[in-house]
Amino acid sequence: MTLPDTAEGVWSAPEALTIYEVRKLEASFSGSGLPRRDWLFDLSGVNEIDSAGLQWLLAVRNRLFTAGYRLVFVNVPSAIAGIIELISLEIRQNEPFPELVTDV
Repeated sequence: MTLPDTAEGVWSAPEALTIYEVRKLEASFSGSGLPRRDWLFDLSGVNEIDSAGLQWLLAVRNRLFTAGYRLVFVNVPSAIAGIIELISLEIRQNEPFPELVTDV
């Protein structure tokens, strides 16, 4: 797992965001630090998510929010969109990627 490209700020999530993947994801994201910009997570490939995956998404969102940035989900499968809406995460489904914050 790698961090979003610094020029694009877009990260494509793996097929599964489960307890088995979260440890690897957290190591990748924590070790490299968060870029100073809004992030877009492309969830189009996700077909499985559990409570550990949701908790990890919330933790990333909270770290970005604390730093003054947003986490935005794009291309969210409908089955996952309902779950994410329940926990009040921002979703932009079927929209082009918005402009990213480039003022760092």
